[in-house]
Amino acid sequence: MKLLRQLASQVLPVYQVVAREAILQDVLGYQVNSESKWAERLPNGAYILAREKVRNADGWWVRIWTGQWLQVSCVILGEELGGMPVRAKSMVEQCDPSTEDVRHWLQEAARTRRSLLLDNAIMVARQYGLDPEDHIPQGLRSHLQTG
Repeated sequence: MKLLRQLASQVLPVYQVVAREAILQDVLGYQVNSESKWAERLPNGAYILAREKVRNADGWWVRIWTGQWLQVSCVILGEELGGMPVRAKSMVEQCDPSTEDVRHWLQEAARTRRSLLLDNAIMVARQYGLDPEDHIPQGLRSHLQTG
């Protein structure tokens, strides 16, 4: 019973997309074509929960709540140094948003009607003690009844 309480109270790190958008991958290390219209994307400002964080040859990655991998940072190679790593570029950053910021993101995600965004926004909201039903407009709640 004690272990269940500890697991239930576990707080996962929150990350926010700081790049224009972030592309998700189902498999770590598999390069997704960023031009593909089928690639799942998170928009700038999106909040997600990270279940796992690993370092790969091309930078840091996190597995988000819904199971996909998201690149946190990538290594930028410089020609002037013979292809040696010069700096890392961040796509997402760990953060501690306000409850109001989380509520606002939940509402934005609901308006998109994209399950991926809404599923992740709901989990962030719940971690912050928000009941999604209280913060999603009535006409956009269909996902809550089915998901």
